[in-house]
Amino acid sequence: MGEFRSRNLVGESEGMTLTQQELSDLNRDLIVARGELAEKQAKLRLVRDLRSSGRSLDSIADVTSSPLIVSLRQEETQLLREEAELASLYGERHPRMVWLRNEKQNLQEKIVAEVERIILTLENDLSVTSTRIASIESQLGEVKTQNVTDQAAEVQLAQYQRQAESTRALYEAFLNRFKETREQLEIVQPDVRIVSMASPPTEPTTPGKKIFAVAGFVISFGLGTLLAIILDRFDRGIRSGRQIEQKLGLHTLALVPRLDRLKKNQKPYQYLMEKPLSAYAEAIRSIYMAVKLSNVDREPKVVLATSSLPQEGKTTFAVSLATFAARSHKRVLLIDLDLRHPSVHRELGWQVSGGLVEYMANERSLEEVIHHDLETGLHFLPIKGQTTNPTDLLDSQKMRLLIESLRESYDYIVLDSAPLASVTDTRVAALLADKVLFCLRWGQTMIGAAEDSVHALAEVGIEPAGAVLTMVDMKRHARYGYGDVGQYYTQSQKYYVN
Repeated sequence: MGEFRSRNLVGESEGMTLTQQELSDLNRDLIVARGELAEKQAKLRLVRDLRSSGRSLDSIADVTSSPLIVSLRQEETQLLREEAELASLYGERHPRMVWLRNEKQNLQEKIVAEVERIILTLENDLSVTSTRIASIESQLGEVKTQNVTDQAAEVQLAQYQRQAESTRALYEAFLNRFKETREQLEIVQPDVRIVSMASPPTEPTTPGKKIFAVAGFVISFGLGTLLAIILDRFDRGIRSGRQIEQKLGLHTLALVPRLDRLKKNQKPYQYLMEKPLSAYAEAIRSIYMAVKLSNVDREPKVVLATSSLPQEGKTTFAVSLATFAARSHKRVLLIDLDLRHPSVHRELGWQVSGGLVEYMANERSLEEVIHHDLETGLHFLPIKGQTTNPTDLLDSQKMRLLIESLRESYDYIVLDSAPLASVTDTRVAALLADKVLFCLRWGQTMIGAAEDSVHALAEVGIEPAGAVLTMVDMKRHARYGYGDVGQYYTQSQKYYVN
C-alpha cells in the first residue's frame, strides 16, 4: 500500500491537491483570456463597422491615444490656421497655397497609414489572444484528465485500505482459532490403534485412458460442429466484396486492412505517412484513384464519407484519405459535418476554440475556424459548438455557398458525416458532395442496416460511388476465401512494406 501511495502520490496530503490548484488557476486564466478576447473582438468589430460605413475612427480610444496621430492632428490644425490666414492674401494657385494643400494631403496620408497600423495591431492582438485561449484549453484538458486519474487512485487506495483491514481481521481470527485448537489437542489423548496395514490394488477399478480419450474426442467434435453451425447462422456481418455487390448493388473500391502493429498513441493516418508502401496505404491509394477516375471529364473535388452505424471506421478513413491527398501535393480541406458527435479534431490531436457552427452563426470568420495541420499538410474545419437543428444548418443556403467558395480555394475536399442509420443529417449533407463513399466494417456491419442506409440515400437521389470495407483482418479473409481480391493477400505481401 505504501508503494501504491508513492507511485500515485495519493493519500499523503489533505485539502486541495496540486492538480486541483492548477485546474483552478487555468480556469481563472481562461475566464480572463476569454474576457480579453470578447473585448478585443468588440473593439475590432466597431473599427470595421466604422471603416465600412465611411465614418471617422477618431472616436476609437487606440486612435485618439496614439502620440503620432495627436502630433499629426496638431500639424494639420497649424496648416489649416495658416491656410485661413493666407487665403485672404493669395489666390488658390499661389505657390504657398499649393504647398499648404500638398502638406495637408501628406498629413492625411500619414494619419490614414497610422490608423491602418493601429487596426492591424488590434487584429494581431486578437489572434494572439485566440492562440493563448486555445493553449489554455489544451492545458486544461490535460489537467482535467490528470485530476480524474488522481481521483480514481484515491478511490482505489480507499478500497485497498478496506481490503487490508478485512484481511487483518480475518488473519487475527484464524490465529486465535489456531491457538485454541492447539491447546485442545494438547489436552486430548489419542485412543486409536492400527488393526492392519493397507495394501495397493492389483487391478484398475475404472475404465482405461483410451476409452475416456475417444469419448472426449467424439463429444468435443460434436460440440465444435454444433457451435460452428450456430455461429454461422447468427453471423450477419458483411465480410466480402461479393456480399456487398449481391446485397447492396455497390462496387467495392478497396479492402482497408486492420492495423494491429501501431506504435503507442500512433494513429492510422500517421502510419500511412510513415509506411507509404504498406498494404494500408495501397488501399487508400486505390480508393483515391478510383474516385478520381470515376469521372474523367469533371474530376470530383468534394467527397463525402459515411457509414450505417457508429464505430465503423468512417472518421479514421476520412482523415487517412485527406492525408493521402495532401501528401500527393494537393491543397486539401477536411470538413467535419458530424454535428452530433464531431471527432475530426480529436483524431488529429487538436483542441479547438471555434468551428463550423461559430462561422455559420457569424461569430467567427472563416480564417479563424479553418486550421492547418503541419504534420499532415491538410487544412481542416472542425466542429466545436452545438446547434439545436443540425439538418437546417446543413440544408441552408449559406452552407451551399460555403462549399462552392471552398471549391475555388482547394483541390480536394473530404466531408466526414454522421452515420446514416442514426440521424437524417447525412441525407442532406450528401447533396453537397460530388461523390459519396459508403464505409462498412468487416464482420461487424449488419446487412439489414447497410441495406436501409443505401435505400435512404436512394430516396434523395444519391447513389454511392462505391463501398469501402474497413478494418479487414486480411489473413483471416484470405484464409476463408471469400472470392474477392482479398483472398490473394498472402501472395501479394512481398509487394508491401508493412
